[in-house]
Amino acid sequence: MAVLLNELFFPKTDPSTASLLAAFDFCSTYFFRPFGAAFFGFIGDYIGRKTVIILTSIMMALTCLTIVMLPTYDEIGIAASIIMILCRAIQSMSSMGELLGSEIYLTETIPEKPMQFSIVSIMSICSSLGGFGALCCASTIFAFGLNWRWAFGIGILIALISIKARTKLKESSDQVNFQLKLKEKIKINKFTKELEKKLRNDKHISPKVNWLSILNYGFIEVPYVIFFYFCFIYCAQILKNNFGYTPEKIINHNLFLGLISLSNYCFISYLSYKLYPLILAKIRLIIISIFCLFLPFALNNFSTPFELFLIQAFLIFFIPTAALGSSIMYSYFPPAKRFRSVALTFAIGRTFMYVVVSFGLTSLLESFGNYSILLMIFPLLIGNYFGLNYFINLEKQKSGNLKFWN
Repeated sequence: MAVLLNELFFPKTDPSTASLLAAFDFCSTYFFRPFGAAFFGFIGDYIGRKTVIILTSIMMALTCLTIVMLPTYDEIGIAASIIMILCRAIQSMSSMGELLGSEIYLTETIPEKPMQFSIVSIMSICSSLGGFGALCCASTIFAFGLNWRWAFGIGILIALISIKARTKLKESSDQVNFQLKLKEKIKINKFTKELEKKLRNDKHISPKVNWLSILNYGFIEVPYVIFFYFCFIYCAQILKNNFGYTPEKIINHNLFLGLISLSNYCFISYLSYKLYPLILAKIRLIIISIFCLFLPFALNNFSTPFELFLIQAFLIFFIPTAALGSSIMYSYFPPAKRFRSVALTFAIGRTFMYVVVSFGLTSLLESFGNYSILLMIFPLLIGNYFGLNYFINLEKQKSGNLKFWN
């Protein structure tokens, strides 16, 4: 809905300024993610994973309600822009906590492999399905000439249903086991916050986080950003400026891209059960790296929206994603610090990259042409390669030679 909301809640400007405003609006919502990661990480590790995914649903419902009631820029001026950015920032934080919380919860609840690989990757299907459903909702509202606020009204309903469903969940087994270890070390009647804090840092109960694991997990996470931004944000500006697409046509165009994304996650979820996820991720990385060598040539020579769609579709289908093998990577973070470690790495890495990509990609392409995109893509793909190798080597040390087939 960003292509529509930017027109309703921000001042109208020339195309270049509009691109910068779109970039600022997009990355500013991610600026708050590290704060959300620290907040949800504390709750997830100290209180429980279940609490996080209930709280994020409540936050999503409240922000949707605010957007439904919010006057536009023409009605109240810059206040509308500020409130909209805050709502989208909170939604960005809550969606991060919800997705990571769910993946960690499932990793800790389903120990059997390869079932764990496939089940955890289903969260990416659900996330993509949510995005596709949102595009379907927006497209239907436009088709029937309904008010755009209905889309967020439906969002409120879905959030309320998820709150009700999640109250029936049990806490994850790893979290429960960690709390039991604490209670075994102390007597309930002498329980103090100081003693609990000391025991939480006890290396036998809660080993230290390996910083190499954090760094390499970040290397695997961040390449997603540039492909997502290019396909859904930058290309939307191309469709608008070069082909005269309206917000309605862009949403319909993105609807088919959302279907490609959903197909991709269904495909990798199925393959995660059959093939070893991290090796599968390396094969996909090689495929998209080869395609990216020809990407500047393709961008210089496409002439129709459909040709641009084909470029976007290929990138989205082979987009580097931590969804392949995320449960393997999570296992190398100690349970007592797992949520904070994963959430902060995810949030800081992606926030930094969204800021760099939002302004850097636009500036590079405008100043040096389409070949400059390789300057941003290939360092990230190389980092992704080293990150995958790191976790593959850890798995080899733990279980010997890895088999390609599960």
